[in-house]
Order: sequence, then structure tokens, then C-alpha cells
Amino acid sequence: MSKSEDYGLQIFITHGPESPSKAILGFATALSAAASDTAVVVFFTLTGAKWVDPEVGDHKPEPNFNSSEEYFEALEDLDVTFEGCTSCVESHCPQLQDADGEWQLREGVIFNGLSTATIRALHIPTLIF
Repeated sequence: MSKSEDYGLQIFITHGPESPSKAILGFATALSAAASDTAVVVFFTLTGAKWVDPEVGDHKPEPNFNSSEEYFEALEDLDVTFEGCTSCVESHCPQLQDADGEWQLREGVIFNGLSTATIRALHIPTLIF
């Protein structure tokens, strides 16, 4: 998606694997919206940036909810956009940068800035988890 107006919902994931229940609720909400034909962007920020690490592991903290990997797969299948806050990923996941300076993020994740997500929040509903 190229324009903020193309999204119907933006979800901030602010909690990482150390507090997976909050992130799982955000993933479940994103999935519900995407399954209802809403174009969704998930923005990983603060410690939530740790989810962009392809080695973060699978988490299933809550009964009756899917695991984090199941949510990622389902969201990918529904073409949900995943964005990692550039400065947060740099702060929380420096190990993802290889010797050549290339970032090795979870498949499908792109970098974007907090300012872009903030401007987008002025035009579309935004939920924070």
C-alpha cells in the first residue's frame, strides 16, 4: 500500500515477547479486522520491535488464542502490512544487522518511522497494544 488512506486500521504493538499476552491481543485484533476485509498495518514499536526478529520464537500465552507464529502466518496470508519502527528495531534488535549493515528482519517486515505512523493515525483508526 502506498498511501495512508489505503489502510482501514493501524495497530501498534508496543509489547514484546517478554509480555506476549498484550501483543497476542493486538495480533488477534489485526486478524479479526483483516478477515473482515479491512486493510491493516501493524506497526511494531518500543519493545514490540522485538517481534521483527525471525528468531524470536513462538508464544501462546493465552488459552483460546492462537500462538504468535499462527497469527503471523494468518496475517501474512491476508496481506497485512508489517512495519518496524526504525529507531526501535535499532535499539532493541541490533543483533539483526549483519556485518554488511543489512537488516535480517522477519519475512514481510519493512522499516518505517514513527512520524509516518503518527501522521497515518490522524486519518485512520489506530489501536495500541
